[in-house]
Amino acid sequence: MESRKRRRISRACEGCRSRKVRCNGEDPCETCWQNCISCVYRDYTRKRNKALEQKDRTPTDCTPENSAMPNKEHQKPTAARYSPQEYRRQLEIRAGIGVSNSQTGSFQFYGPSSHFCFIQRIYHRMKRQSHTSLLGQTKKAVPDGLQEWGLERFMFAAGSDKLHPSKGTTESFLSKQAGYRFIDAYFSIIHPHMPILSQCAIEQLWERFWDAPDPEHEIKWKGVVYMVIALGARTIARTNSSSAEALDNWADYFWARSNNLDTLFQEPSLKGIHLLLLKVCIL
Repeated sequence: MESRKRRRISRACEGCRSRKVRCNGEDPCETCWQNCISCVYRDYTRKRNKALEQKDRTPTDCTPENSAMPNKEHQKPTAARYSPQEYRRQLEIRAGIGVSNSQTGSFQFYGPSSHFCFIQRIYHRMKRQSHTSLLGQTKKAVPDGLQEWGLERFMFAAGSDKLHPSKGTTESFLSKQAGYRFIDAYFSIIHPHMPILSQCAIEQLWERFWDAPDPEHEIKWKGVVYMVIALGARTIARTNSSSAEALDNWADYFWARSNNLDTLFQEPSLKGIHLLLLKVCIL
């Protein structure tokens, strides 16, 4: 069986030339599109070898019909896979954000599927800046959305003592009914301004805290429940000074319990975004 011939192209982009890989001649080409890099072609044609030019001048036995056929090398290139607008949109959905700490010189980059990048897009939507893209935004040490909510503190403080209480490690226990009161306070006061959680789901998780230990059904994202209780304790009505001090202590205690951010930075998830937004409310 006759082997399948490769389609010849009239030119290759500069990126494929420098990497010495095969180019499909499209604009952008397949290799540049997959690597999210600019696809640039030379604006001049390469001079042909003199031997080839001499060969073209040599008369052949071609008929007039065959000699009049156009040269494939001078045919128009195939249509581009994406229009310029679509190509930029493809780059946009693959764009990430960079955050730097001016005090230590540390730098963190978060890709398009990260929770911090998603929160930055949420900020643009809330500010009705739908025309603003991650590619075209002003370069800052901390992107405006993350800076507005103070989330850069969690990027450079994970594992440090800043997120943990300074007074001892005493274990405290809250009664089940007190927990329900704090949850009700959260959904009555804070939830209307930031409706991101379900009261029924949070109450079901709080109920599971009182079940017998089951290693096969471990409660995930306890930090979200801890933050709901902490915010509820912070906002519930105070009756006297002693009650206010006790409520503040409970709020600080559960805020500290929610500071295990190992899972948060290991795998982006919607629960992780909820936890970050809840932490912004209490700081």
